[in-house]
Amino acid sequence: MKKVCLAGCGRLGHVIADGLMAGKVPGAELTAVLVQTAEKAEKLQAELGCLVTTDLQDLLSAKPAYVIESAGNGVVRQITVPVLEAGADLIVLSTSIFGESAFYDQARAAATRYGRQIHLAHGVIGGLDVVETAAMMGEVTAGLTKRKFSKGSARSDAALDALADDKSQAVARKELLDQQIANTEAQIANTQAQIDRYAALITQTEAELVEAEEKEAAQYELFCSRVREMEKQDEVSYWAVLFRASSFTDLLGRLDAINEIMKYDQGVIDDLKALQAEIEEKKATLESSKAETEAAKAELVSKENELNTQRSQANAVIQQLSANENETEAALADLEAEQDALWAEAQRRSDQLVAQQAANGQSTESNPGGYIWPVNSRYITSTVGGRASPGGIGSTNHKGTDIGRVGYTSSIYAAKSGTVIVSQYSSSYGNYVVISHGSGNTTLYAHMSSRKVSVGQYVNQGDVIGITGSTGNSTGPHLHFEVTENGVRVNPLSHGAEPRMGYLSGYTLSGSA
Repeated sequence: MKKVCLAGCGRLGHVIADGLMAGKVPGAELTAVLVQTAEKAEKLQAELGCLVTTDLQDLLSAKPAYVIESAGNGVVRQITVPVLEAGADLIVLSTSIFGESAFYDQARAAATRYGRQIHLAHGVIGGLDVVETAAMMGEVTAGLTKRKFSKGSARSDAALDALADDKSQAVARKELLDQQIANTEAQIANTQAQIDRYAALITQTEAELVEAEEKEAAQYELFCSRVREMEKQDEVSYWAVLFRASSFTDLLGRLDAINEIMKYDQGVIDDLKALQAEIEEKKATLESSKAETEAAKAELVSKENELNTQRSQANAVIQQLSANENETEAALADLEAEQDALWAEAQRRSDQLVAQQAANGQSTESNPGGYIWPVNSRYITSTVGGRASPGGIGSTNHKGTDIGRVGYTSSIYAAKSGTVIVSQYSSSYGNYVVISHGSGNTTLYAHMSSRKVSVGQYVNQGDVIGITGSTGNSTGPHLHFEVTENGVRVNPLSHGAEPRMGYLSGYTLSGSA
């Protein structure tokens, strides 16, 4: 028997706990549960009968083979590495956290380092399916594995609930990715605009540099032409002009003139060279900025590609979950059809019994009402009538009243005196019993762990007819109770009270005694 621990025991976790305790996973037993508060730990300790703790190390001290997470991304982040390090495999229901590449890499590295496995399950039933599969595994290998619902694995509306949760997470993840991609694309557009501005400035700077170089060349050519002209006129070198002076005063005048010309030419050329250097430096700076911006753009494009890949994966998950929803809805439709067929058969048997009793001169009258509670619990989890399937994906027509908080050992009492006309097992109702109370009046009791009466047996009101359980289309111990009056299913809670959820202390199903 492999030990299984549970991290989180909310609505989904409770379903898994009930399934493990009911023996729905051969070879696996619930050993310990991790919760957040001491108050909840104390409450669940009495209910589950196993170790319930707020300390992760206490949980791991139980030496589990598998730890199932059903508490959200924060808990996944907290427990992943310690669980793998402790030598256990981790089954994760809050799979959206693995959309974070950093955490994915961390988890994958830990799985490799400690030689364990992380299973990414889809919802409650997925979690149970993974446990069942893992319980039959030999050696485990490092890595991340994704599992989907197998056809026919959906056992109840709870499966739709789990699927809806998974789909909601996947859709939220996709929407986040869509926003991130939109932001990244905006950043890319802004970066490209900046690159374009740098390119335009570089082009402008290059034009300025060409202009400066042309001015320098022109000034140099002007200087050279002036010298050539002076040499041409005097047929002497430029410097020989100084020695053509007729007097010292003439020499000084010539020297001053030449110095002025030289100073002017040199100043112009120096200014042009400085401008050229400034422009070249400006161009180098612009080209460097452009290169950095292009690198930033390349990084953003890479990020966009990664986000698009993640979005494609999210879309694939959503599509798979939608397909699973359809499969589950179809499975539930089949189960509902089976229930209708079984109910019709029960009514046929009731009519047959009434006819036989009439032929024997026995009374076949049936007064509406007069029921007692079939179990000691007063906690109603679902009532009769149409209801939306969890997550709003389709609807079901619930045929009876579900009474929870009964466990696997509570007695089930005949709500009214009558004759047992059905005592058998079905895939939808599990172990169930139908009692005929006279013309057109029957009661049905489903999902029993065991039946205590047989067909043809007469029972008095209050007699024990079975023990509560979670057989058939059920994810936890409860009693499914149906009442038919005048050949029509009725809501027994409508006799004296409006149907509602919660504890109905001391309430008798019928207003009549």
